[in-house]
Amino acid sequence: MGGAWSTLVHFRERMRVNNKILALVLALVIIFPSVGLAYMNGPQEVTVNGEVIGVVANQDVFKSALAEVTKAKSEALGGQTVELCGEVQFKSKHLAGDILDQADLIARLSQMNYAVKAIAIKANGETCAVVADEQAATQVLEQYKDLYTTPAENVEIKEVSFLETVTCEPVQVSVEEVLTPEEAELLIRSGKEEVITYTVQEGDCLWLIARANDLRVQDLMDANPELKSDKLSIGQTLRLVGPKPLLTVAVTLEKTATESINYPVEIKQTDDKLRGYRHIEQKGVPGKREVTYQIVRHNDLTIEENILNETIVQEPVKEIVLQGTRVAVASRGSDSGTYSAGSGQLAWPLRGGITSAYGYRGREFHTGMDIDGNTGDAIRAADDGKVTGAGWEGGYGKMITINHGNGIVTRYAHCSSINVKVGQRVSKGEVIGRVGSTGRSTGSHLHFEVLVNGNPVNPKRYLG
Repeated sequence: MGGAWSTLVHFRERMRVNNKILALVLALVIIFPSVGLAYMNGPQEVTVNGEVIGVVANQDVFKSALAEVTKAKSEALGGQTVELCGEVQFKSKHLAGDILDQADLIARLSQMNYAVKAIAIKANGETCAVVADEQAATQVLEQYKDLYTTPAENVEIKEVSFLETVTCEPVQVSVEEVLTPEEAELLIRSGKEEVITYTVQEGDCLWLIARANDLRVQDLMDANPELKSDKLSIGQTLRLVGPKPLLTVAVTLEKTATESINYPVEIKQTDDKLRGYRHIEQKGVPGKREVTYQIVRHNDLTIEENILNETIVQEPVKEIVLQGTRVAVASRGSDSGTYSAGSGQLAWPLRGGITSAYGYRGREFHTGMDIDGNTGDAIRAADDGKVTGAGWEGGYGKMITINHGNGIVTRYAHCSSINVKVGQRVSKGEVIGRVGSTGRSTGSHLHFEVLVNGNPVNPKRYLG
C-alpha cells in the first residue's frame, strides 16, 4: 500500500511541474509576437545606401511616404515604373528623439536618386538623348526630321533619312536623365560646341580664318565678344566655336520653278582698243524656262543641286560686246607659272541685283557681294586669269578661284556646277560655272569676292 501511494504522489508532482512549463510556453507564444510587432511598429531609424535620413514613427509611415514620392515621379514620366536606388535598412530606436513628420520625410525622399527604365536614342552607338519610351523616341526623331522637311510650293520630298546609324535601345537610368520629347529634340539640334583656339598669323583676317574653319565671320565675333572690329594682331588668340548637331538629316527633294535665262554674250575682239575696253553693240534680253531640280541637303546645308528637266519657254537674245585686246602690260602672276595678267578692270560675273553688299551686316562683316540669280545662270570670269581653285569649300559650297595676276584674285561661291579645272587659263567673260545655292546659302545667288594681296576688298572698286 505504501508503494502505491508513493507512486501516486510522484505522478501528481510531475503533472504540476509540466503544467507550469506548459503555462510558461503558452505565455511566451503570446508575448513574443507582440514584442516583434512592437519592434516593427515602433520608431525606426532609416538608412538608404548607408546614409541615415532620419527617424520615422514606424516602417509603414516610411513605406507610405516612399509610395507617394515614386507615384509622383512615375506620373511625371507618363506612368513609367520608378524605383528608389539603393538598399533601405531599418533600426529600432528605443529613444526616438526627433521623428520626421510626413512632409519632411517626403521632402527628403524626393531628393534621393530614383531609377527608371527608359529608351536611349543613339547615333553610331553614342547616346544622343534619353526619353521615357519608344513612342517618345519616335516622336523626337520625327520632329527632328520635320525641321528640315518643311513643305513648300512646287517642292516634292523624295527621300528622308539619317546619315548616322540611329537606334533606340532600352536602358536603366536616373530619373533626372529622362528628357521630354521637346527637350530631347532641342538637345539633338543644338548639339555640342567644339571649342578650339587659333593663333593669328601674319596676313590673317577674320574672313580667311572663318573660311579655313568652315565658319561664318559672325560665328567668330560671337565666340570672341571682346572683338570690337575686324582688326587683328599677330599672336592674338581666337576661340573657334562650331555647333554640331548630334544627328544629320539627309533630304532629297525635287523643286520646279519658272526662271529667267541669262542671255549669252558674244565677244567681238579688236586690237584697236586696249584690254578693258568694252562696248555693247547689241543689248541682251533674258529668256524664260521651266526647270526641275534635284537637291540634296544635309540638315540646312545644300550638298548637291542638279537640273533634272528643263523646258525653254522663251529664247534669250544674245548680247554683242566689242572688247579690246591690245595688251598694255604683261606681268608675272602670283603663282609659279607665267601668263598675261588681267587688265585690272573687272567685268560683272553675273547681271543681277545686289542682295547683300560688301561690308558690315550687323556685327558680321560680309567680305564680298551677293548678286541675285537663278540656279543655272552662267557665271563669267571677271577678267583674264588662271583657275587656282575649283571645288567644294565648306560653307561656300562649290567655289571657283581665279588668279588675275598683280595680286588680284576673284572668288565665285555657291555654284551649282563648275565648268573649269585648276590650272586652266580663262578669258574675261568666259563661262566658268553656273549659279546655285550650295553650301551655307538661303537661295540661288552668286557670292562674288575680290582679294588684293590676300585681303578682301570692295568689289565695286574694280567692277567696270
